[in-house]
Amino acid sequence: MGNPGWNRLRFLLAYKYFLGFYYGERLRDYPLRVSVKMLLSRFAFASQLPLLLPDKHSLMSYYGAKMYIALYSSPIAMDQAFGVYEYWKTRLLFDLLKEGMTVVDIGAWEGNYSLIFAKLMHDRGRVLAFEPDPDNCDWIRKNIHANSYKCIELYPFALSDNEGSATFYPGSGLGSLVYRPSWRTPVRKEPITVQTRTLDNVLNEQHIHDVHIIKMDVEGSDLLVLKGAEHTLRNNKVSLLMDVDVFSNAEREELFEILNSCGFKVHRIGRELKPLRTADELFLFPSHGIGGELQPRRIRKHQIVREIYATKPQ
Repeated sequence: MGNPGWNRLRFLLAYKYFLGFYYGERLRDYPLRVSVKMLLSRFAFASQLPLLLPDKHSLMSYYGAKMYIALYSSPIAMDQAFGVYEYWKTRLLFDLLKEGMTVVDIGAWEGNYSLIFAKLMHDRGRVLAFEPDPDNCDWIRKNIHANSYKCIELYPFALSDNEGSATFYPGSGLGSLVYRPSWRTPVRKEPITVQTRTLDNVLNEQHIHDVHIIKMDVEGSDLLVLKGAEHTLRNNKVSLLMDVDVFSNAEREELFEILNSCGFKVHRIGRELKPLRTADELFLFPSHGIGGELQPRRIRKHQIVREIYATKPQ
């Protein structure tokens, strides 16, 4: 890991001028108050304050719940503190969540969405949070305890397409079973071995037959998770909110085919839900190809579809 202070400085400098953290969206795509908060979040993170304040998690209000947030760990954490992280996806969840639902949070990170699920359901329902990173699991447990939630169940392993074990690359807290050299982060952790399960098998063991919402953000393991959940996806009238992190043309085609074969209609999440009819519409990163893989570079005005909402026709 190296010197913690130096790691922190490298992380800050890497992101200091990265103010366009919107995946191709524009500020005017958001309500004015949200746009203002986004700008404040960017400038707060880009300031010199991270070098002066303690490097620790603080317990803060988060959509009516309490959450430990490390403000200056990344722009994502700062957006959480300002209440603008993945704004449209969160708004969509406000419309979808009802008491008594069963919700699956795949790639729970530090529990931000699990907390939202529990809060919106008034702790009356079931939230299955899957997260293989041991450090993230510690924060999920602390966040559950801070809110005294009973409906969140933590499963500290990775979902994949098989039962066994695999190498997990923690990154800077946003880890994956898939390693891509282009995903270098200023703060690195050594790979670890984690248990893998399929969602289908876990739900079967828990005698869960009805799943209402699946939220999925697995940093490139998308296809592995979907293949291990095909029975659940085919046999439930479930809504899937997913961050797409596959880059090659073949991966995007395969992902789109799995969703279509399970009966889903795919939409881009934004101010309005925009139908996506082909894999080519999923998203386009600017590229400087390595083996045909699309590589994220500095994002400006490119239209990037990363957050999708897949649902079955009524």
